[in-house]
Amino acid sequence: MARMNWIGRHGIAVAALASAIGCSGSPTPGKVICHEPLLPVEQLLYPIPGATGVPTAAGSLVFGGALPGGSVVLSANGVQTKLGNMVAAPSPLPSPMASPQAGWVLSSAPYPALASATTYTVLVVLDFGPACPVTVTTKGEFTTQ
Repeated sequence: MARMNWIGRHGIAVAALASAIGCSGSPTPGKVICHEPLLPVEQLLYPIPGATGVPTAAGSLVFGGALPGGSVVLSANGVQTKLGNMVAAPSPLPSPMASPQAGWVLSSAPYPALASATTYTVLVVLDFGPACPVTVTTKGEFTTQ
């Protein structure tokens, strides 16, 4: 009976916590459990979000994070361009660049020549497999020269 009272009192909080961390399914063998990160797994470092005057020549977006990954999409004027999956950061790093937090791993997504005087939105797509929802997050915007 004590167990039933605990579940009754705390069941809503447990359900809310499970929902917040993006879990579905159960720990039963053969069942899928999907996890959506509680914290951003990466941050756009170059171009710095909100930057203006970004060169139009081909280059690389640079990200930093504890768990970098996913595929990157640039969106401008209703057109989305898939850049592909993140790869190792270039050397030397472009500048000006936001400072990564200590311990972060740097990654990048090369991009082709960009249109001038255009605002681009950077999206990161995380796909945890066919049984889990795809997560799309906006990492920032920048405007070219």
